Formats: sequence, structure tokens, C-alpha cells
Amino acid sequence: MFNTALFFAGSNLPSVIAASVIGGIGINCLSMIGAVFTIQATDYGEWKFGKRAEETAFTFNSFASKVGNGLASVIAGGMMMLGGYVAQAETQTSQAFMSIRVSYALIPAVCCLGAVIALRAFDLEKKLPDIMKALEARKNQGTKAEA
Repeated sequence: MFNTALFFAGSNLPSVIAASVIGGIGINCLSMIGAVFTIQATDYGEWKFGKRAEETAFTFNSFASKVGNGLASVIAGGMMMLGGYVAQAETQTSQAFMSIRVSYALIPAVCCLGAVIALRAFDLEKKLPDIMKALEARKNQGTKAEA
């Protein structure tokens, strides 16, 4: 969890930059996995309900991303307010600096931990080979019926 490294880096700029770059690479990899999960969920939905709803899945994914970004902004702003951040101040209090560090480091670390726990319960990956075989069989049955 590079977010915790960011927290403990404090004002050591090289450490902050290194942790941010490494963490950014990890986050980008995870965001690509999200698209794979959406595709798998679409396959599951087709298997379970007989209708493929890719548009709905990706639209909801986009909407959830926007809501998540909005909530993150609200939380970050609230944390800065609680810490006593003053935008035009020449210097900030130690509480303001701590609230900023908590906002960009510890809160995301807790969210990542929550995601890891949630992904442990995600067992669709194990069921997917059987689901894909069943979908292929349905597709072949439909093709034979049309011929």
C-alpha cells in the first residue's frame, strides 16, 4: 500500500514523488482490471438472465466512477475543512497539513483495503469457464435452430 508510504514520507519530496509514481502505476493497472470485471459481469448477466446488457454495465460503471470521484472530492474538502485549512493563508497549521496527508494517503489506503476484502468474495472468475461453455452451447443451439 503505497498510500501509507505517502503518509509517512511527510514533506520528503523525493519519497513523495517515488511513492506517487509507483502507486500511480498500480492504480492504472487496477483500473484496467475494472473493465475486465465489467465484461465478466456482463457474461454472467447473459448466462443468468438470457440477455447481454453491455451498454448498461459500462454506463453504470461510468456513472459509478463519476459518483466516486464526486464523493472523494467532498471527503477531501471536508477533511481539509476539519483540519482548518485556509486557502489564502501564507502558512497552514499542523492540523491542516495532517488533514491533507490523511486525505491523500490514509483514506485511499483504507479504501484499497476495503477493495481487497471485497475482491476476496468475488468468485465469478472461478465460475467463468463453465459460464462461457454454457453461453457457447446456447449460441450453437440457436445457430442450429436457425439453419
